[in-house]
Amino acid sequence: EARVPLYVWEVIPELCGDKMPDPIAGWSSFGLIYEAGKNTPVGFAQRQIGYPSVEPTCSLCHTANFRTAEGGAQQIAAGGPAHALDLQAFQWFLYDCAQSPAFTPKAVVAKIAAKHKLSWFQKLVYELAIVPSAQMGLKIQSNAYAWQKKRPEQGRGRTDTFNPTKITVFRLPDDGTIGTVDLPAVWNQRAREGMWLHWDGNNDNIHERNYAAAMAVGATPHSVVPANFQIVTDYLLGLPPAKFPYPVDAAKAERGWKIFDAQCASCHAFGSEKVGTVTDIAEIGTDSHRLESFTQELVDNFHTVHEGLFQFDSYRKTNGYSNLPIDGTWVRAPYLHNGSVPTLWDLLQAPANRPQKFWKGYDVYDPVNMGFVSSGPGAEKMGFLLDTSVAGNSNQGHVYGTQLSDAEKWDLIEFLKTQ
Repeated sequence: EARVPLYVWEVIPELCGDKMPDPIAGWSSFGLIYEAGKNTPVGFAQRQIGYPSVEPTCSLCHTANFRTAEGGAQQIAAGGPAHALDLQAFQWFLYDCAQSPAFTPKAVVAKIAAKHKLSWFQKLVYELAIVPSAQMGLKIQSNAYAWQKKRPEQGRGRTDTFNPTKITVFRLPDDGTIGTVDLPAVWNQRAREGMWLHWDGNNDNIHERNYAAAMAVGATPHSVVPANFQIVTDYLLGLPPAKFPYPVDAAKAERGWKIFDAQCASCHAFGSEKVGTVTDIAEIGTDSHRLESFTQELVDNFHTVHEGLFQFDSYRKTNGYSNLPIDGTWVRAPYLHNGSVPTLWDLLQAPANRPQKFWKGYDVYDPVNMGFVSSGPGAEKMGFLLDTSVAGNSNQGHVYGTQLSDAEKWDLIEFLKTQ
């Protein structure tokens, strides 16, 4: 039900190019990543079940791309957050295209026939069954996700994590909460086993977390292929974080390590006392909308699921955000759970001095401030304007390290380039 026929996928940009952010860039204009020699983007698998189709995989949201300079070659960080992906815009492009006057079975099949040699019987099957079925599936999804229109736009690199589960899986009433967060990195999972996971530390079972993520995007106990799922799980358990792709000043990094050890390690170093535990919202002071969107009612519904591999007994309601271990820090920008602070340098400033608006989702990296370029023509052309005054986008809180001198902050940033 979640898949799109491959031939339909190929012709949609021609049918509805006027609805794309950049018709010339096509699917890439939504932040989808293409690798040389591949005809579908990273994050989509091709499957043959009656007819060729494409369907999303974990890597759609968990593959980062970056360039080290304007005009530079695209590089990939497997397991990193897909900071350029505009998932919500991509979804609604599909929904709106499928309901547009241009998207008729005859028009779609005509476009397909111009690319592929179809028999008369194949044309008939596509026109009478496959295309109408895809159109109906997208219409059903658009109705299921209508709640998104009642929230602020998510923008690039972000998604609402648990409202889809509440509203589309468990059919709970729409409570109006905003659960928008930055897409997370998923590498180095073995070191995270036993920690409280998700931004709010609501589950300490990696396997439960993985199956719940799959369920939120349409998987069922009957559609999951356990052997294949285990392959992905094992890959992420041992996947190393992406290394900083620029030179590092060793002397500054050494000084920065001492600052990190004194100021940050207790919450963010593997093996430390507080890493993987939850800091109360009253102390950390960051935007509370994501915390409020994960409700006790949702926990209670999770605990009713006992079907095959879908067992969700470890979920709990917390009152804060988890202290995440630091690895691959550089490519996890922007920062805080909602991606409201563009660079590490900005995060180390008092909240009043952090950018109030910036362009989010550009792929050129700023190695000095540690974050993606968030201003200028390139960022404006590609990015999403994040306004921190909008509900769910606050850049307040997490004032740790803001009292350091500028020299100490630069040393700390240099060390974090190595982590």
